[in-house]
Amino acid sequence: MFIAQEKHKNSIAEYVLYMWQIENIIRTSQFNLEVIEKTIIDKMGLDDNQRGMEVDWYKGLIQKMKNQQLLSKGHLLELRDLVVELSYLHNSLLNNVKDSNYGFIYNAAKPFIAELKKKQGGLVNDEVEVCLNGLYAFWMLKASKQSVSADTSKAMAAVSKLIGVLSAKYREMMKAVEEVKE
Repeated sequence: MFIAQEKHKNSIAEYVLYMWQIENIIRTSQFNLEVIEKTIIDKMGLDDNQRGMEVDWYKGLIQKMKNQQLLSKGHLLELRDLVVELSYLHNSLLNNVKDSNYGFIYNAAKPFIAELKKKQGGLVNDEVEVCLNGLYAFWMLKASKQSVSADTSKAMAAVSKLIGVLSAKYREMMKAVEEVKE
């Protein structure tokens, strides 16, 4: 919960990727909160109050995943909504705002996005989701200490840069929305 809150505040894309990992941890633990407590929460070095908050957070996620029938695959509705928001912003920056810096970074990543789309079997058409799927797979490869080719690393660096800039633009947008509300 604490890591998720920090990521949500600083980088929405990192938050989405982190939460996808949490969903997988919950599935791997077979939705068993006791397993999550022993394998993750107990190792976090939290005080009793923080530990209770973390347990409640996982309990809530487990319930949401069950309610949304995400027992074997898929992502929480709130995460899918964030990907849609990022996609909308991505398209707006390219087509409406015509942000030249963003367009330059996008054009550098575009061939890699097309390649990722092919590797994902063409099942996903949304470029932002394709990028996030690619980054998640890359992250999982690196976490499992599998070797990654120089070409893959180069591709993921371009995609990561694009998603990083998109996340920064999202943070700017949300800050502007909050200022309007005040």
